Amino acid sequence: MKADIFLSVIVPVYNEEDNIRECYRRLTKVLTSTNKSYEIIFINDGSTDRTQSILVEIHQNDERIMVINFIRNFGQTPAIMAGIDASSGEYVLTIDADLQSPPEEITKLVSEISKGYDLVYGTREHRDDALYRKLSSRLLHFFSTKLFHIQLPEDASSFRILKREMVENIKLAHNHDTSISAITAWLTDNYKCIPTSHVGRAKGKTKYNFFQLIILAFDRIVGFSKTPLRWIGSIGIIISFSAIIYGVFLFFRQLIYGTTIPGFTSLFVAISFLSGLQLISLSVMGEYIGRIFDVVQNRPFYIIKEKLDSDRLIIHNGMKTD
Repeated sequence: MKADIFLSVIVPVYNEEDNIRECYRRLTKVLTSTNKSYEIIFINDGSTDRTQSILVEIHQNDERIMVINFIRNFGQTPAIMAGIDASSGEYVLTIDADLQSPPEEITKLVSEISKGYDLVYGTREHRDDALYRKLSSRLLHFFSTKLFHIQLPEDASSFRILKREMVENIKLAHNHDTSISAITAWLTDNYKCIPTSHVGRAKGKTKYNFFQLIILAFDRIVGFSKTPLRWIGSIGIIISFSAIIYGVFLFFRQLIYGTTIPGFTSLFVAISFLSGLQLISLSVMGEYIGRIFDVVQNRPFYIIKEKLDSDRLIIHNGMKTD
């Protein structure tokens, strides 16, 4: 770690050509006002618009800016991990480039983490998002905390600051398809949540629709919890036990009354239900097996096409593996 860097700011970007310059301007204004040394790391996650050329231009005019260009789109979590791996600050802050979490709120997080916390979240006060995003976030938080025991602060976002020890622990603990939020919740309970402003997106459009948010939630749950597997076993036991009881009931009914239940409706329903349950169970188990497959293959979590560092060097074909 470079001793003269106080704060590393990580900004994952994907097709944000309309916001990059304004994001950079507001970030540098706020960070300069803190009178602390800093670096800003932009990770271009395979953008197909003018994002890359704008970032190169910004880098050429400011040596405190590092730019990492991915060879293709890998997703927000790999982008943040690339920034974490490249960071050298005593503290590391992550923020989105869409400016929905105003850069001016950074000073609140910096002030709070100096009180000895491992991690400080900026929780969204008066969240300005579409209804489906609010609803999906609420559902994800409920399922994560109540059903799958992944303890996450409510309404926390990727706007957060971590001290260096936490950053190093994340590097050790992270693996494929595991959200950074879940990892940080597992690593420490010495954190603080402070309310921060949240505004609607001024330019561009969100990168997540409702179904993508559901997939993101599923990845977090399967990537960090074994509870779904236990549920499958529990449901199987309940159904099997119920079937035994029902079978005993039918046996004694036939023995005592000499009657049987006519028709095949109940049989058809039972078979259809159990068949569907089996397919769902196989799908969930397949997700876990697929993650084992990824780990065994040791495929790169992300691949860097080029890296423009603070010394204006360009490094090609770097990669990160688990």
